[in-house]
Amino acid sequence: MSLKAAEIKGFQPIDTVYRKSDDKGLYLEIRPNGSKHWFVKYRFTDPKEVVAWKLA
Repeated sequence: MSLKAAEIKGFQPIDTVYRKSDDKGLYLEIRPNGSKHWFVKYRFTDPKEVVAWKLA
């Protein structure tokens, strides 16, 4: 399932950090202060690496 722009805008902050993901390793982390951070999991070799982008 891919994340849609309207769906992303509708994610509201709660008391704890939570994540919404697609099925290809990309996920959005929503923090209690309302900030949203994108992460992607990928593997070239073991162990898995995580890369993060912060988009305003």
